[in-house]
Amino acid sequence: MRKRTLVAGILALIMVLTLVAACTPTPPPPPPPPKTYNDGVYTAVSQANQRGFVWVGVTISDDKITEVEVKEFDGVAALKGDDYPWDATHVAWVELAAQSVAKNTWDVDVVAEATTTSNKYREAAKFALEKAKATPTVTTTYFDGTFMGASEPDARGGYGIAWVTIENDKIIEVLVDEVTADGTRKDWPNYPWPQAAEAREVMSDRFVAAGPDGIDDVDTVAQATGSSNHWKAAVQNALDSARVK
Repeated sequence: MRKRTLVAGILALIMVLTLVAACTPTPPPPPPPPKTYNDGVYTAVSQANQRGFVWVGVTISDDKITEVEVKEFDGVAALKGDDYPWDATHVAWVELAAQSVAKNTWDVDVVAEATTTSNKYREAAKFALEKAKATPTVTTTYFDGTFMGASEPDARGGYGIAWVTIENDKIIEVLVDEVTADGTRKDWPNYPWPQAAEAREVMSDRFVAAGPDGIDDVDTVAQATGSSNHWKAAVQNALDSARVK
């Protein structure tokens, strides 16, 4: 009799536990880990020197670099094309992008005989990934450094170029120049319009004084209006390139 009672009690307990387990809701799955990068295509440029800069377009999907487009521009802000004579540079454009996809990083190996291009690529890719971050590291409006910009060509094919140096969202230096229709910089010492040559320094100082938000309001220099407007557009283009978001 006692055995039957014990067995019945055990069976009852099992039934109760089974019912309790059946009624207990299944806990939700843990949330996915926070993403490092937002999906999308992010573009950025490297800092520029007198020999130009590198532009990249980095495609991000599920925290992975899936594609990188690379362009390089020379010292007059002209695109280096298939006819660029340095073979190592062409190799670098392909290899650097492939490394970033394979390693999922901007921190790639320098390509032999293309050190300058490689370092500019690394910086441009780093800037692009900073733009893609879900939680940004850089909190300023602009990246620090020297960035190059160009105006649109005028009716005669000439255009302005500028190097704008930024530090803590302030313009600390501007250098401007002009490019002729044949793709060369103006020969200022022999240029027949001295007002334009003098305007270079005047406009540079005005850009520094105006700051990033005041470029549109900078006055042009009398008798050098065309050059002044070229430089205003070039400086604004450089600032747009340096913008973090």
